[in-house]
Amino acid sequence: MTRIRVLDLIFTAHAASALDDRGILPEDLYAILDTRYVVTRNRRRRSASHVLIGYDLQGRCLAAPIAPTHDPGIWRVLTAWPCKPSEAAKLG
Repeated sequence: MTRIRVLDLIFTAHAASALDDRGILPEDLYAILDTRYVVTRNRRRRSASHVLIGYDLQGRCLAAPIAPTHDPGIWRVLTAWPCKPSEAAKLG
């Protein structure tokens, strides 16, 4: 299985609003990229093909559905939330 590398994230105004509603900042998701993270396939028939899971600098486990862009290292964030136990378990 190929490991997906996320080099950068982009946020639409709608995504930034959805994050804000949950008390999550874009900076929290950027922090995940500087730590150990995993990218898993999302459930079928979802807007995002994958889910980025990792810990921010506050130690919160966050899950963010992401969709590919034209650049393989850049992914578009749709929203994010605190990890469910099943998502946190994927970090090992």
